[in-house]
Amino acid sequence: MNLLQESHGEGYQIRRYSPTEILIGERPLQRSLLLAPDQIDAEWGPNHADALTRDHIEQIIALSPELVLLGTGSRRAIFSTPEQQRWLQLFPGMEIMDTGAACRTYNLLLSEGRRVVAGLIIETNLT
Repeated sequence: MNLLQESHGEGYQIRRYSPTEILIGERPLQRSLLLAPDQIDAEWGPNHADALTRDHIEQIIALSPELVLLGTGSRRAIFSTPEQQRWLQLFPGMEIMDTGAACRTYNLLLSEGRRVVAGLIIETNLT
């Protein structure tokens, strides 16, 4: 899905999203990534929401976000274990949604000049 028709924000913008790839500028990425207006960490992430750890969340928070988006793959993940609840409390305003919705929301918030950081999971097989 193409996401940008015109660029209005400062920073890295998501141009296109599919379940297997995110295009940022002219750079295609086929694995989970951490995205801020001024930084891309293509080595950030888990390959599935179940593999998300407190360390992944702390890496997001270390970027000093105003807002945090967590794209959990093809579906919005439900985090219900006590451990997951504890690390989600590290940033109470974190929005959890499917990765496509997180990509769209990231671009919208970036265009508003917000310091948004997104952890975007692209689900891959372990085989």
